[in-house]
Amino acid sequence: MTGAAGAADATEPAWIGPYPTLAQCETSEAGFQAAGHLTGGCVYRDLAHSWQDGYYFHAWPVD
Repeated sequence: MTGAAGAADATEPAWIGPYPTLAQCETSEAGFQAAGHLTGGCVYRDLAHSWQDGYYFHAWPVD
């Protein structure tokens, strides 16, 4: 999932990312919060493919 993608529904959070730096992740997360989403904080994820590695956060939409 890319940083421009949104959360799909309130029951299943979406991983938003990857971001190359923690600062970029936190900036994007703040934008999601301002748009009314609940977020779960930025974490580094080391995934199966190196192009997937980076900082991500969970996001849920708010009705």
